[in-house]
Amino acid sequence: MTRLLLCSFASLQLLVSAMSANAQDGPRRFKPMWEPGDARTTNTTRQEQELKNGVVEEDTSYSTGSRLEVMGMDADSYALEVRYSNVALQAVASFYDGLGEELQEYQDLVLEYSVDKKTGAAELQNWKEAKAFMDRSFKAISKVLKEKDPESADFVEIVLAPLKTVFESKENIEAYIESEIGYLFFPFGKTFTLGDTLRIEETAANPFNPEDSVSQTTLAWLADTDGPGGRCEIHSTVILDLTAFKELMKAMKRKMGSSIDVADSALTRKDKEIDELEFDMTNGTVITLDEATTWPIKVVQEKRVVGSDPKGRREKSVRATTVLN
Repeated sequence: MTRLLLCSFASLQLLVSAMSANAQDGPRRFKPMWEPGDARTTNTTRQEQELKNGVVEEDTSYSTGSRLEVMGMDADSYALEVRYSNVALQAVASFYDGLGEELQEYQDLVLEYSVDKKTGAAELQNWKEAKAFMDRSFKAISKVLKEKDPESADFVEIVLAPLKTVFESKENIEAYIESEIGYLFFPFGKTFTLGDTLRIEETAANPFNPEDSVSQTTLAWLADTDGPGGRCEIHSTVILDLTAFKELMKAMKRKMGSSIDVADSALTRKDKEIDELEFDMTNGTVITLDEATTWPIKVVQEKRVVGSDPKGRREKSVRATTVLN
């Protein structure tokens, strides 16, 4: 009888261990598990480098911050407020040290999102108000700098021009801010299984020609650190298919070369130079996620863009580390 009980207990232990292993290795689908009043502050440190032929030409680093707060919820969605540092002020702050003090009312851009409870899909709700706020801040910045540093006024307008484009429509604002806080929503609505890789196919802007679009493949996978309910890492890497763009650039250069009367040897050399044209981009992210709260704890993003031809190789890399508290 004692032996039978011992055998039964051993079998039960094996069953529990097997169930635990299956639970850990089984699929996990994340969705936001927030509560009204939940808030996080973020601090992002960026290091940017530009290289030419392997030599560093520019090396800069700077920090930005934001505040995320769940303002409320209903049956289907959360109301999330993102208080984000005004990038326009940061872009031109070096022209006048007192700019931030004079324009304190424009320090923070407030964005309001509706976040689906099941999928984590986020939609910007107050884009018109955000656009109006940024338009006012652009005018205020230009006015102050014309008074304080008239010689830089024209250059400041050049610096602000891309940002004015960013904040001219809902789609542009969402795309820009997604590059800054997209990590917050990325884990949601996806099913992760240890040992498996998710493959997401979509289109994206061509980093070498914003008016063009290219095929984008995102590969994502789960690295378990504490087991279900603890901390995990979600890795992702973005692959752009630049094949068509490369061929287009080569075709354009060949057409330009054929329109010029040159010797056959020169044409052969030109063809070789064209074949050596290369464009590449790598983009990887690691999100450390607290599964219990579904808030990220730390995010590391690395992006590298390379362009090369027979005349040289240019490279730009950005490493951004975000800590949430």
